[in-house]
Amino acid sequence: PGLIEGASEGVGLGHQFLRHVERCRVLVHVVDVFPVDESDPMANYQLIEGELKNYSEEIWSRPRLIALNKMDLIPGDRFNDLRLEFEALGLPLFPISGVTGEGLEALLDQLAITLKETMPEESIETLVPTLKANDDLSWEVNPTEDGFKVVGRRIERMVAMTDLGNDEAVRYLHRRLQRIGVIERLRELGAEEGDSVSVGDVEFAFSDER
Repeated sequence: PGLIEGASEGVGLGHQFLRHVERCRVLVHVVDVFPVDESDPMANYQLIEGELKNYSEEIWSRPRLIALNKMDLIPGDRFNDLRLEFEALGLPLFPISGVTGEGLEALLDQLAITLKETMPEESIETLVPTLKANDDLSWEVNPTEDGFKVVGRRIERMVAMTDLGNDEAVRYLHRRLQRIGVIERLRELGAEEGDSVSVGDVEFAFSDER
């Protein structure tokens, strides 16, 4: 879940969600740089900042990082403009892609450092868990008697969240699988047009369109 406009006044999950935020020593803004509603990423960021400040200036003053997500979808010149806009805020900034995993390691490394820096004195000896960026991003393609099977939590979740009755959504899924490297790996293993490819409980006919 996330914060929406009016959360500080109880709209949506409102105070229920913000009470969870109270337990966080460090905040990470995950900013969608390619929102489906074509809204302005900076305006969305400022809206959330305003809700945090309205709810509690103490929470608003806590250390925070900014992650610019979906960097793999936005044209380079537009992304550079956004990056400069957010850099002007003076907060640690990390371009990332939740799909490809690009930039996640640097973000998680800095998050671990910031968490350690904000650890209460009495807990200073407590071990900080090692954060691994790629634990949820690994995948593999295995040949089967009937075709091929793609295994990986991120890929399976991606397919499960796709409206397979929507042709445009399926084409978008195909493009994402191409960017990640799944389609190329299927080609390397000898997949041909129409071969069966299963992901989780879903079965596809392989398409080699480029």
